[in-house]
Amino acid sequence: MDIGGQRVLLTGASYGIGASIARSFARRGGRLVLVARSVAALEDLAADVEGVALPVDLSRPGEVDGLVDRAADAAGGPIDILINNAGHGVIGPFATRTPAEITNEVQVNLLAVLELTRQALPGMLERDHGHLVFLSSLQAAAPTPAFSVYGATKAALSHFAAILRLELVNTSIGTTVVAPGPVDTPLWDRVEASPYTTGLLRRYSRAGLLTKDDPAVLADRIASAVERDARHVRTPRRAVLLNLLSEAPRRMTELLLTGVPFPAEPPAPAAPVSPARSQRVETSTSANP
Repeated sequence: MDIGGQRVLLTGASYGIGASIARSFARRGGRLVLVARSVAALEDLAADVEGVALPVDLSRPGEVDGLVDRAADAAGGPIDILINNAGHGVIGPFATRTPAEITNEVQVNLLAVLELTRQALPGMLERDHGHLVFLSSLQAAAPTPAFSVYGATKAALSHFAAILRLELVNTSIGTTVVAPGPVDTPLWDRVEASPYTTGLLRRYSRAGLLTKDDPAVLADRIASAVERDARHVRTPRRAVLLNLLSEAPRRMTELLLTGVPFPAEPPAPAAPVSPARSQRVETSTSANP
């Protein structure tokens, strides 16, 4: 897909990976609608990329309702590319987590993504045009202590995207799953500062898995993946095997189901059975106990 002229809805846009994605897509001519909670940072970025700022708190389901339509109104037309980048993570043992923390993390990382995809997809199917990007994580393939809910939501997101790709196989709608490891952002600074990660990071470092990506480089790879309709962006390269092993059952299923038709819309309901035929069936059944 040529990004130039496409209307792009990007969540989690105010800083880190999201801000870099906004700049990368803007350089390619994308028309951006930027979503985040941080109003000042969001408006500054929107001015830089000549986009539209749409302050939204994705942890509040009511603010997610109708968001794709509001973004389309702001962009002057339907959304062509949905980039589900927003994410939230609490670091620490699961036993110490509060119900509010769990609910918030699941809402932002998974439920908001499902809802926005549900809102955007019918229009994309009607136009037979669009692309969906999902920011997953290396955590989806490599479970790590202290990241229980975050890792679970990212694994669910990767699996959702794989199923969605199967449902969209006979359409022109593309999907890209991004599964980065460490990225040089404030979120990773929190990971490095946590007392729960000291030993984990030391072990991962010895295995060569802690190479930090530049968010600008990662953003360019995501934009390139959309242009090439690539299904995955994985980093760091040394950890690709972990992602491939996690992906293997999905790819095997995809091969197994190749050629199996999947209806884009619900099939027509079966014709009702006539009363006379129903009576004959009941009579036949009662005669053969």
